[in-house]
This record gives sequence, C-alpha cells and structure tokens, in this order.
Amino acid sequence: MFIAAFTCSPTYDTKTRTMPEHLNGVHPEQSFHWSEAEELRAYGLMLLIRRFEEKAAQLYAMGEIAALPLLAIGQEAVAAGVSLAARSDDEVLISSSRPHGFMLARGVEPELLMNALMSQDTDTAVTTASAALHMQLLKPVGAHKPSSELRHQLSETSARLAANAGPQQAAIWAVGEGSETHLEGIEAAHAQRWPLVFVVENASVATPEFGVCTAGPTALYQRSRDAGTACVHVKGLDVRAVQAAAATALDQARQGGGPTLLEIMTYRYQGHANSTSAPARASQRRDETDPIAKARARIARLGGGIATEARLKEV
Repeated sequence: MFIAAFTCSPTYDTKTRTMPEHLNGVHPEQSFHWSEAEELRAYGLMLLIRRFEEKAAQLYAMGEIAALPLLAIGQEAVAAGVSLAARSDDEVLISSSRPHGFMLARGVEPELLMNALMSQDTDTAVTTASAALHMQLLKPVGAHKPSSELRHQLSETSARLAANAGPQQAAIWAVGEGSETHLEGIEAAHAQRWPLVFVVENASVATPEFGVCTAGPTALYQRSRDAGTACVHVKGLDVRAVQAAAATALDQARQGGGPTLLEIMTYRYQGHANSTSAPARASQRRDETDPIAKARARIARLGGGIATEARLKEV
C-alpha cells in the first residue's frame, strides 16, 4: 500500500513570495546555465514521455488497452532529469507503478512499450530491451512484498556493482511515491554505504503557487532522514534542478559516500487515463506548473528567433 502522507501545508505567500517555514531550504534559488542544445535534449525527452502517455490514455479510452494505465502527466521532469544525470552504465531499478517515463528516458523504444501495454505482455521484447539498457523492471514494492525481499534485491545489486571492473558505478532506484516497505532497504543501504540513489516522487495534490510545490515531506522521507540517510528535497517542476540534484547524489554514491534519497516535489495533472481531476487541473496556469511549458519558454528566450521555433517544431 502506498503512503498517503502529504500533509496540509501553508501555500506559497503570493505577496512576499516567501516559503512556508517548514519548507525553508527545500527550494533553494539556483542558477543554471544550460545551452540551447541541452535545453532541447531535455525538452525532447519530456515531450516524448508526455505524448506517449497521452496516446496511452487515448488508446485505453478506445478499448485498445485493456488495463487502466497509471499515468504521470506533469511529472516528466523527474524521469528526464534523473536520466540526463546518469551514465549509460548506471543501473536503473524501477519498482514504481508509473514506469513509462524512466523507460522511455533511458532509451526503450516507444513502439515496444506501447505494444506491451496493448498486449499486456511485458516479459518479452520490452524486458530484453530494458536489460540491454541496464534496467531492471520490478513489481511495485508494497504491502504484498516483504521488506526483507527488497533488502535482498538491493544487496544483490550493490554486490554486482562493486564487482564490476572499471569506473565505479551507481544505481538509481525509482520507487514512485514510496512505500513503508522501502524503509528497511534504505536503512540497509545506508548502513552498508551502497552506491544507490532512491528517487521518490512527492506528487502533490495542492496546486503549485508560482511554480513551487509546497506539499509536506512524506513519511518515508522523514523516517529515512531520522535514520541518518542523506535526504534532499528537489524542485521537481524544473528539469534542470532534478538533473543537478541527481548528478550530485550519483557522484556521492560513486565515491563511496553512500545512498541518497531524492524526494522530488512534483505535480500530476492526470494520474489515471480516466482521472476525474484532470478537467479541474487543466485550468491551472500551465506556464507556471508544467515542466514542459517552462522548458519551451526558456528555449524561446535563449534563441528568440525563427530558427529556434523551427527546432521546437521538429521536436
């Protein structure tokens, strides 16, 4: 069972633009100096994930996909930013119930993935492609999976990484919104200093103010921090902030600094193909809360000409 631990918190002060006291330091001001090429790469990854999930929702509505797909429309900066920070030989373990973004960002062909959704068969071509891209697809960790099994999986992964020749590798564990059964594995990773980065998506139900998510930390974050694990909140509406935080955590893991839990503060416009909340959320200021719209605006400012618009249309 996934945690529903988002606390009711004060919103961003629209007059003073100050952060609620309990969120001081969660969204530090950062200066990024990405080139147009870097912005376009991130924009392309996020747009691919968005269009894929929009098409999956359409196909479900048409009856082409039998099972209700869990979507993460609005959270594309998480998978894109983390994947941009990772090396091609870093392992990615996915136990999230919304895996499409990470799979696409790491290079799984969209045709393979969509065919798997339509056929309900993820054990053939998609699994083979994922293995070639250093990905393991795991069942979402919940109440049905004992924490000891999770710890065993983490131990096996860490031992394999340690045995590999060449540069130190790290692993990313995408756990979605997190589950209490992740805690024992996180504590074990901290005690053994395993080269792991846990990615938790705090998908706020509160509409962001001026592009800032102000949900309270999850119980998993709080308990992991209290146990001594390095825990960082990340501005999840900006792909650049996600990439920077993930790069720092991965470097720390590779250098023997142990695991980091990244709780990425994000916002989901549409969680299921038939989400009843989608119409209400669609009316929000997308230019302030949508990572894709924000990236497009930055690219337009960087280029500011017909050539830039043509490149955006190509994407």
